[in-house]
Amino acid sequence: MKHAKWMISHRISFITTEKTREKHERCEMGTKQQRKGSRRVPYLGKITTKWCPKCDMPLIRGTECPDCGTKLESPHIAPPGDVKIAFEYDKDLIRQTCDEMFGKGIGNYLIPSSSVILLNKIGDLDLNYQVFEHGKRIGNFTYDIMQGEYKFFPTLEGAKIIFKYLSTIDAFNQETTLPRFFVEYTLEAEKYAVKGLSILAPGIKKINTLVNYKDPCIVISRNGLIGVGYFTADQEEIERMLEENYGKIAKLKEYGEAIPLAEISKQEIYPPVTIDDVITINSQFISKNEESAISFIRKTVKRHDLPVAVAYSGGKDSLATLLLVLKAFNTTREERIPYIFFADTGLELPEVLENVDSVINWVNDKMKAKIESAGKKFWELARLFGPPGRDFRYCCHALKASQINEIVDAIISESDRDIERILVFLGQRRYESFSRAKDGKIYVNSYIPKQIIGAPIKDWNAFEEWLYLLREKMRDPSLPINSLYFHGHDRLGCYLCPAQNLADMERTGNTHPDLYNNWISFLHQYQQEHGFPLEWIKYGLWRFKEYTGQWKIFVEALPKAVIPQRREREKSLEEVKLMITRGVSPCTSGGFSVKAKISIPPMLEEFYPWFLLLDKRGEMDADSGVIYLDRNEIKFILFADGAIFMQFHDGKLEYRAFLQHFLGLVARSMFCKKCGVCVNVCPTQSIKNDKNALLFNQDKCLGLKCQQCTEHCPIYHVIRNNIIEVGENEDGSITG
Repeated sequence: MKHAKWMISHRISFITTEKTREKHERCEMGTKQQRKGSRRVPYLGKITTKWCPKCDMPLIRGTECPDCGTKLESPHIAPPGDVKIAFEYDKDLIRQTCDEMFGKGIGNYLIPSSSVILLNKIGDLDLNYQVFEHGKRIGNFTYDIMQGEYKFFPTLEGAKIIFKYLSTIDAFNQETTLPRFFVEYTLEAEKYAVKGLSILAPGIKKINTLVNYKDPCIVISRNGLIGVGYFTADQEEIERMLEENYGKIAKLKEYGEAIPLAEISKQEIYPPVTIDDVITINSQFISKNEESAISFIRKTVKRHDLPVAVAYSGGKDSLATLLLVLKAFNTTREERIPYIFFADTGLELPEVLENVDSVINWVNDKMKAKIESAGKKFWELARLFGPPGRDFRYCCHALKASQINEIVDAIISESDRDIERILVFLGQRRYESFSRAKDGKIYVNSYIPKQIIGAPIKDWNAFEEWLYLLREKMRDPSLPINSLYFHGHDRLGCYLCPAQNLADMERTGNTHPDLYNNWISFLHQYQQEHGFPLEWIKYGLWRFKEYTGQWKIFVEALPKAVIPQRREREKSLEEVKLMITRGVSPCTSGGFSVKAKISIPPMLEEFYPWFLLLDKRGEMDADSGVIYLDRNEIKFILFADGAIFMQFHDGKLEYRAFLQHFLGLVARSMFCKKCGVCVNVCPTQSIKNDKNALLFNQDKCLGLKCQQCTEHCPIYHVIRNNIIEVGENEDGSITG
């Protein structure tokens, strides 16, 4: 299988054995070599955020400060560049983490209340924010999934602030020890460290060994601050290396000639800055963004003489879009009253539902509201299909798209004209994901084809969006912005969505323990029924059917296998069923897709020879626990727990016939009695009846074009109709 092996977290806390570490370092080396090639971080849009060094404020774009005329600087923001403002909750979390790691008081010294902080989320196993202050990156704020805790990794700029603060409280006057995460190098060894060479045991003068593998490391000498990096060993190994006076203790990422404490102490004086100040200095850019978006909406509405609606979700993107649509309609003679609609998945946080009600009341008679709810449909689906995954999001269609389709049909039916579509404005932004970046500002969604989509804030990043919303809140204090954003929630939607990281889920557990515990209970039950190890829940591995890229590396480095392997249990032929979702999933980019699950999953290694009777081009990845088929017209994946993902580009493809033959092969592989019927009917003599098992010649087999062996098998005739399409009954329950 083709995996994205170039992706790797630089901060994975693997088990600290020499063997594991060597394996990880080999992976890192291979990753660096591949990164030198053509594969890079996907480009989602131009990074325009600037910083005025004199006013000490971030700006949306520009070359000169609109207030003082100073030339603007470009912070080193990593792609995709969806920077956002850190609210007080975010600041407090970083402060608390720094206090716990480096010492009480450092948090407030590093993140003072008088500074505006920007956060930039970058790709990693879990949460990883670049933290910007005074236009410089002072560190990375991350979540360590192995230890289940937040960590702050200072850059050289951040280390200067920490070093200065600890020096003011005489933390370096100890004879034998240092503050945690610090290493003091000898003057003799310093000349090697300033060149970026690894920190070795023989050069250590003093060290605090109370660290874990991959923890941050700050290296100093008598001459000052040398560099920052991370520890390549844990406490036990470091103490052993110190005793033996041999071994690599840390690796530097930023380094240079030692910076004397006296120079660091000459700290610049920055003026106090508030978010209101940032809004004011960016006012012309905010207004231009608004004017451009409103112009786009007007032109799109004029071009499409259709009912207009805003898809509202309770989040910031849809709220910004709603405001723009209202302003576009208020400044024209447009007689149409737009709709606002909300598709309730049944998995929304209470604050989201409250916000939807508040927004509908806030718009009053300016818009017509439509709401459809999936109720408890998810839990019925989950009992059939198990937990959804990032690569198996059956819930998107059943909980979201189906409700939207009903709303769209209702809006169409209310029109006094013969129309087939409506115009829907979405709060979709290119910086959110690669798939969203590919969509145009106007397009038709193949999954909900009765919508023509308009995306007025397509080119806004989160910083621009928040400045706009906060400015509108200043103008109208009654504007309902969802309160969850000011309590650490970065994304809103289904509270158990597999697209979340573990930091998000931990926050949900803190703010909504009942909902969180209900989901964890479901996962524990599923884990026990399928014989998965507890790591499957602990590390959020339920979010994947197949581990690829950095997650594949992570799983392989764990002390025990966590690839799903079902338990053996008694099974009967009548129990072999295939449950499929109706329709296609809006979570997949391009083509059509079907998600399904086998009631009694086959053992992959036993079933693989049978699968090749469907198509001899099928392959198996035993390490990942998948059987897959990837042809031009179809992509098919069978996971170890019986989950199936099928994608095809031709909407006329008879996928049900394909799945029917597939189910027949599954049942035959489990219950074959070697009766010889298939041997006799095979037109190419591809099957032989051995004493212990059937033998197949896949090179001679005609595959799906024939299937005489399956169609004549007595087992197939028992289960051929055991395909259940999961859909909604009139009473709202789920069939299946």
